[in-house]
Amino acid sequence: MRGLDAESKRTLEVFHANHRDQLGERFTLERPVVHEVASRAANGSLLLIGEAGTGKTGVLMALAQKLKASGYRVWFLSVDGYKAESPPSLEKELNLNHRLTDILGFAAEGGRTVLLLDGLDAARARVNQATWRSLVGEAKRRGIPVIATIRIFDLRHSQPWQELFPRAASELESNAVLALNKVRFINVGELSDAELNQALSEFPKVRELAESQSAIRTLAKNIFNFSLLCQLAESGMPHNPVHTQLELLEAWWERRVAEAGGAQTEAALTSLVEADGIRSQIANQHQRSGCQIH
Repeated sequence: MRGLDAESKRTLEVFHANHRDQLGERFTLERPVVHEVASRAANGSLLLIGEAGTGKTGVLMALAQKLKASGYRVWFLSVDGYKAESPPSLEKELNLNHRLTDILGFAAEGGRTVLLLDGLDAARARVNQATWRSLVGEAKRRGIPVIATIRIFDLRHSQPWQELFPRAASELESNAVLALNKVRFINVGELSDAELNQALSEFPKVRELAESQSAIRTLAKNIFNFSLLCQLAESGMPHNPVHTQLELLEAWWERRVAEAGGAQTEAALTSLVEADGIRSQIANQHQRSGCQIH
């Protein structure tokens, strides 16, 4: 079990480091949904769902801290951090000396263990999905609760994941999300006005932008967008108004890549990004620079 303890500790340290801002400080947003998740997690496994950028990972990280403070053994793993081509392959990547099934069995005997998985949607290939589903199924069979994040789109199109996290007949439906009435989940939405005001109070430059443009305030309710706005606010917003996420991404691209690296660098990066078909995800860079909240 120490191997999983160590891997979980390493993963959380990396995640926390990636949520630090330029001043080397981290702002932790107090979100009521964390308490709701902790309360429902006490009664079994569930999914944290939401659109991209709503803060599912941050909620899972906060849950990890809350559970550990309550005396739970918490195993936090990021799905996209492993190839996971098979259970033995995953065990090797996790540097484990025993089979996962045995480790889960030992943990179940001691009780008070929770498995947290971030980004089930990152498992794209069938072999990867099979490996993670096997882990989830085995943990649940042993009585170890599994709390995992996944985007709404991916959950809707994955019957196997839906079946692994069933809603008990005695439970009320989690939310009015179409086609998921049989799934046990909590929907992590965009920031409420109170949560947004809390975040804006920590970052006055973004607050000034939000006060001057209503569209900026709407965009800032998505934590991913908030991080981009924070970076742009530090270096100067573009002269043209920003109304949509696409315009925000374009502004970020031009300011952080084109101006910083020059036309030649932009052309090279554009070619690489477009070749991979991931231009819409260039904001992964925001984990390494700019002010971050979770």
